[in-house]
Amino acid sequence: MQTCTLAVDIGASSGRHIVGTVQDGRIVLQEVYRFENGVRRKDGHLCWDIDTLAREVINGLRAAHDAGFAPATIGIDTWAVDFVLLDEAGQRIGDAVAYRDERTEGIREALEKEYGLTFAEHYARTGIQYQPFNTVYQLMALKKEHPEQLAAARTFLMVPDYLNYLLCGVAANEYTNASTTALVGADSKDWDDALLQRLGLPRGIFQPIKTAGTVLARPFWRCRRGTSSPPTSPAAHGACSVSKTRAPSPTPRAAPPTLRTRAATSTATAISKTSWACG
Repeated sequence: MQTCTLAVDIGASSGRHIVGTVQDGRIVLQEVYRFENGVRRKDGHLCWDIDTLAREVINGLRAAHDAGFAPATIGIDTWAVDFVLLDEAGQRIGDAVAYRDERTEGIREALEKEYGLTFAEHYARTGIQYQPFNTVYQLMALKKEHPEQLAAARTFLMVPDYLNYLLCGVAANEYTNASTTALVGADSKDWDDALLQRLGLPRGIFQPIKTAGTVLARPFWRCRRGTSSPPTSPAAHGACSVSKTRAPSPTPRAAPPTLRTRAATSTATAISKTSWACG
């Protein structure tokens, strides 16, 4: 087995697993798996098929193993702004609604009218340009349409954070992606508590912010030949992973749900907070 670094790069229409190795002093990249992605209309909203995405992440890990690679570290990156909520048992609440959905129409105006939050003030606090799909507008739309979901939520995870959580059981929010929520202070680089309180969003659901390159857990994946590797938290699309820090201590929580792969005779099962078995 050849030691490598494995990147799981997921976009709005497709995803791929790329292994990186160093050969004769040169970085060599090789795609070992590719899969389709897209949105679908469900209950009146455009949603990602997040369960299929999770299965495809596992399928790609198996493909890398079958190609003879043993990842020393694995990172997952996706588009920004979209998120999922988990309940107290660590189970997902509702669907992973896509940024292309229309639910945020009029929310920016509502923030100014109902909460007195002008965009000028909002920008001064977070430094994030206005986009109608920024997470803050999605959360406020959810609060308006399904307040019961926010009431039941105990954990907020963006899409790559959630996929990492399913792999290793550690809930954390990566900084570059979290910044696209327009809820992170430009100066503090942490959740803006005053802004969250002002908007009536539950502070307790937001996780500790980790910098790109943070090792989340080790080990998390064991395949037929005993390979294991820690997942890292890469930067969001358009940025680079530039640092690595100490692995945080996982917070005890319910085990993530079991994920089944497409192979009829093989399953990928979360066996503990920090371990993953497949094949």
